[in-house]
Amino acid sequence: MPAAWERQIRQEAKDVLGTGFFIAGDKTGSVRLQQRQTDKNGKTKTISLKLPYKWKETSVIDICSRLRVIGKALSAGKDLKSAALAAEGLSSHAQVDWKAMVEGFEQHLKTTGVGISDRTWRSDHVKPMRLALTELVILKTQTADELIAAVARNYKLGSVSRNKAVASVSRFLRYGIKHHHLNPVRWTPRVELEEVRGRRIPKREQYPFTDEQIIRLVDAMQAHPKKVTQRYVWMIQLMATYGLRPIEVFYLSLRSNGELWCDYRKRAGGGDTKPRKLRPIPVIDNTGKPAAWNVEDRLRLGEEKPNIVRNHAGTRLGEFLNDLEIPTWREICEEAEADGYKAVPYGFRHRYSRAAHAAGIPAKHIADSMGHSLQVHLSTYAAFDSSREADAAFDRAFSNLSRS
Repeated sequence: MPAAWERQIRQEAKDVLGTGFFIAGDKTGSVRLQQRQTDKNGKTKTISLKLPYKWKETSVIDICSRLRVIGKALSAGKDLKSAALAAEGLSSHAQVDWKAMVEGFEQHLKTTGVGISDRTWRSDHVKPMRLALTELVILKTQTADELIAAVARNYKLGSVSRNKAVASVSRFLRYGIKHHHLNPVRWTPRVELEEVRGRRIPKREQYPFTDEQIIRLVDAMQAHPKKVTQRYVWMIQLMATYGLRPIEVFYLSLRSNGELWCDYRKRAGGGDTKPRKLRPIPVIDNTGKPAAWNVEDRLRLGEEKPNIVRNHAGTRLGEFLNDLEIPTWREICEEAEADGYKAVPYGFRHRYSRAAHAAGIPAKHIADSMGHSLQVHLSTYAAFDSSREADAAFDRAFSNLSRS
């Protein structure tokens, strides 16, 4: 009785070629495809064609791939030998310029749909594509599942980076099938991608700094002798007061009517975020009054910010705080850990969201001021709307009813 893999190949031949065809291994162990034809005089002849594969289980994908290509050529009116010649150029053994395909993939991602930025290409796709090229060009990986698994092994199971790498390679293969005639039998992923990615590592919520912590940190940094420290203090004050991303500190402008705007455009799945008017929420000191930072006056005077690469602003701020020889930042990190959070530079921006929720500002207005969609805000920043603040909001809304 034929093995399961042999039955699979013969069923494929029947499905894509129709009746009158037979496929098996010959005496040399190679694959031989035969077609029986009957002419108008009733004479029967057999056309035999040798395929460049061994008749064994590991060749199933190659053989089925070649049969599909031959079947398409036969449907277009070619005879078996002409169909085989046509298949030679489109089969799994055809030479593929993988490097050129990666270059085309990059341009495709940058110029179609919303499009991605150079920064996103570098952060999410360059490493997976480099690993994929090594597998394809040097190690001669033969299938989509092998390629995805090989690339994924370079990342921690369940990590965000592994998830992005798997998505990048899968998207690359779909692009190749559609635009570069990659064989779909060989290069369509069959494995469940969730299995390759691994279970997502639970992400700890980031810490929204309190006003007291920010005041304490700013005071400690202002006492530090290094001049550069004062530039980072200024960066922190702007982030906390206006709910800015670290990079946005470098994209501020004062309009002719005196309004402060952020001109940074963040490319996201729903399109570019637009420039937005900034609305301050002052940090409150231990006397219950707004901190005397004179933010708007200092902006007009053009106070210096840190001289760093803008795209790495958050990373550089975090590194600076970790390297700073004052205990205050470490104390705040420990306080965040004790509450089950992780202290990161975005915590200065998160502070703005929590303060806005505490003041009862509608979520849509907060989202607009922070430069993201309401959906993003509700999924991420609404966590800072504590139960105590929620209770206060309900009390304000329905206090009149309870007294009537």
